[in-house]
Amino acid sequence: MAFLRERLGAGVSWPTVIIRTRAEREYRPDIAGPLSLFANRRGTSTTTIDGRRLSTPAGCAAVSAAGAEFTLAYEAPVDVLNVYFAGDWVADVASSVAAARRDDLERDEVPTPEVLPRLVATLAEGDLEAELRALEAALAEADSRLTVEERTLELLAALLRAETREATLMGRLSAKKACTRRELRRRLQRAEDLLIAELARGPSLDELARAAAMSKYHLLRAFRELRGVTPSRRLAQLRVRRAASLLARGGRSAEALAPVVGFSDARALRRAFRRELGVGPGAYRA
Repeated sequence: MAFLRERLGAGVSWPTVIIRTRAEREYRPDIAGPLSLFANRRGTSTTTIDGRRLSTPAGCAAVSAAGAEFTLAYEAPVDVLNVYFAGDWVADVASSVAAARRDDLERDEVPTPEVLPRLVATLAEGDLEAELRALEAALAEADSRLTVEERTLELLAALLRAETREATLMGRLSAKKACTRRELRRRLQRAEDLLIAELARGPSLDELARAAAMSKYHLLRAFRELRGVTPSRRLAQLRVRRAASLLARGGRSAEALAPVVGFSDARALRRAFRRELGVGPGAYRA
């Protein structure tokens, strides 16, 4: 197992740790860690965070908040990039991200956005996927300690921007009480996690409702409030974004890619591409 461990000063309980490894079978239980990103680059792993079991496919990542207890399980060959962010890095970057959102240079105490245990389709999130690739490239260099630190900070900033965007979505919910909106966001995140985990198969509305512990209609209404689209449209968006990322890597035709991301055929993929991105797969790749 290859890893970089960098201590960031006295009094920091967790340093920033990067683990880039290929594993056949591994089980690491009950770790209380910092803000963490567990990115699967190949294969599928299981991450349990504060009792929530997340099946993480390739091209996705699980996010764990600071102080959450997690267990990592690899049952088959996987290629993973796990990053544990030290608390002082998180505080510094969170302040900068918040200041940028305010369009000024104030550096007041800014709380880190509430991070829910969740799946992130990194192949559908341009900033996160780009920063993960940049960090992987830096790790591959022989003498790149400074570059690795820079890329890790940029990855953390991309993650916190994504978490801030997710947290602000809660304001779209029509529930009057803040505690009700927070609970709805948690439940709807479980439905979103299932969409990401089962991207190719596509879960049913019944399955999504069970995951969120809500009735089907309540789920449909609340999901539309939060995301601005229905679960079926959100599934199509995630499929198209993942297909776009795979196309950008090259080497696959629309015909070969369609079943990988859950479309019945290349024609369905092309229709969804034009609806979501305004161009077909061929024009996008060009």
